[in-house]
Amino acid sequence: MRIQSLIIVTAIVLSGCASPMKNIAYVSLGAAKNPGKISDSTGFRAGQLALAVVSPPTPGAIPTGVGVGVAAASLLASENFQSVAKRNNHFEVWMPASEAKNEAEAQLKMGSLMEIAIRKALPSPYQTKIREYENTSTFGAVDTYREILIDGPKCENWSCVATGPIPTASAYQWVGKMAKIDEPGIPGGSEHFAYAGIYGASFAKITKEYDKSGLVAGHWHKYETEPVSGFDYEKFFQRISANLPDWAFFYMAPRSKDNPVDGPALLNKGLKISVGG
Repeated sequence: MRIQSLIIVTAIVLSGCASPMKNIAYVSLGAAKNPGKISDSTGFRAGQLALAVVSPPTPGAIPTGVGVGVAAASLLASENFQSVAKRNNHFEVWMPASEAKNEAEAQLKMGSLMEIAIRKALPSPYQTKIREYENTSTFGAVDTYREILIDGPKCENWSCVATGPIPTASAYQWVGKMAKIDEPGIPGGSEHFAYAGIYGASFAKITKEYDKSGLVAGHWHKYETEPVSGFDYEKFFQRISANLPDWAFFYMAPRSKDNPVDGPALLNKGLKISVGG
């Protein structure tokens, strides 16, 4: 079983409009504009979208269990971006523009908030620590990855990993990109910073870990994962949500064999809001 955890980076164009629409997931827009007054329909906003996918470097192997997933172009090639968003667990944030000077500062601030929220969502007896490592491409480009290692029940000897949009100024900068948007009606002013792409969170058991070198050049750290048996993923997402600002939402997609949560629903400050799909 593979539990959903996607990091999707896209570029999208809105058909039939005078100006392009940035790659923002709008599942939570109705809730953001009407806190506490969401109906079964106002949480979703769809559009006719054309998209092109830009794949960031893959962190390790594409996991076989719950791992970071980087969506391949084939997953999205013929999809409406909002439809893809509604089928996948992900964060949506509406950071007031007053919180950051620009998109780069908003990305780093949100990355710090997200890292704290994920680590707090794994309380005692779990312990967490940050791991960074470099992968070098065949052509010499170096990318620094960043993730959270976990020690605790069923994760002895730091054998579990949590991932999410937790970039810093020196690592994982292609994840958690933010875009400044003008969307009246959301508390905090008309301008906000929102995620440019679809970013989820994960918690997984590492089953295999190794380094691989290219025939001529290049070096990659790889690992494979599986779900942590008996772990309550919905409560994990709720705890993350509870530790984030009130302008941050987590969308839980409908339950499936790969997604053991009771969606579709939005989480805000740990509270669950059922929404229609």
